[in-house]
Amino acid sequence: MVLSANDRFLHVCRDQAGLREHIAADLAHGLAPLAGRRTSLEFFDVGGQRLQPVVGPQWTVDGFVATGERVGERDLLVRMESAVRTAELIDRRHTVGLLVAEGLPEDEARRVAGRDRRRVPRTQGSVLEQAEQILALLDEGDEAPDTATALNRGGWLHSAWHAAFG
Repeated sequence: MVLSANDRFLHVCRDQAGLREHIAADLAHGLAPLAGRRTSLEFFDVGGQRLQPVVGPQWTVDGFVATGERVGERDLLVRMESAVRTAELIDRRHTVGLLVAEGLPEDEARRVAGRDRRRVPRTQGSVLEQAEQILALLDEGDEAPDTATALNRGGWLHSAWHAAFG
């Protein structure tokens, strides 16, 4: 999984190969997660082991190596929850902006967005179990790769993180 140092961005992949593919796709679409932002990305396995990216000669992520540093499960769970709640807030703000652009007064747009806002179900269990639940939410509504656009490559949760931080 990838977490921003400020706990506002989270991405979960099934394995390291999937994460490398995702990073390569982002870069191919001109997306550099958190580029220009005052935070950095941190990589972990589901056991809390911190991973260091191995960068190849073409500035590609060729793999990950364990650093020997482990983060506690409770700490990871708190950070994951923070990132998910941030995505909900981003989605609400985006919805308000769309409604205002369609001519709804801002106060009415805020009321509608608050009433109809999407909530990520509270995940439960270990880091692995919660990562699997989040991964299912990220895949929800996933488009076929040939029709997906750079900022709409999955469900709303995936898109919220990419729209705000990619």
